[in-house]
Amino acid sequence: MWPKRGSAQPFISQGDARSIEIAYPPLPEQRAIARILGALDDKIELNRRMNETL
Repeated sequence: MWPKRGSAQPFISQGDARSIEIAYPPLPEQRAIARILGALDDKIELNRRMNETL
């Protein structure tokens, strides 16, 4: 849990945020995720254009 700071709203200091370690997936997996997201973006854009045409 984060230390509580601030008043009514919880606050996370930059120091606390910088101390957190974030695990990234291996580069090949990142690229696979990017390909899937890119394909979804293309499909969304295609659907948007089709709806505009209709």
